[in-house]
Amino acid sequence: MREPNRFVDKGNDAALIADLRDPVGTPEGAWKSAGLLRLTLDALAVAYRVCQSFRHTEPGALPVRWHVLAGRQDRIDPLSMQAWSAESSATRTRGWLDGGHFSSRPQESPFLAPFVCRLAQTTAGGARAAAALA
Repeated sequence: MREPNRFVDKGNDAALIADLRDPVGTPEGAWKSAGLLRLTLDALAVAYRVCQSFRHTEPGALPVRWHVLAGRQDRIDPLSMQAWSAESSATRTRGWLDGGHFSSRPQESPFLAPFVCRLAQTTAGGARAAAALA
């Protein structure tokens, strides 16, 4: 579910940094490199402009499987996460990790496990999927 005001007034570095400093968002280590921060802010500014200009026209569910993961302490609420199910006409599942928006980083194994499992279930993935992600 799109938040209409999510990307408004994010056209400067100070606003982008404030957004990235979400209490359960960006890890503190990301702030230590001026070059990395500049690269991140430039990419984020472009992404926010694209997101702000997006206009959803007609719901068309994709015939692909989805597995959506979210952090339990993320600012994205469970109803918004559930809304992803409308985007697929195939199998859709959800999972939760402890932590915020970037909770996948410190919990790499629990984050990757559902993907390894689902890849192993596909014809193309098979046993090679588990080995590739191990």
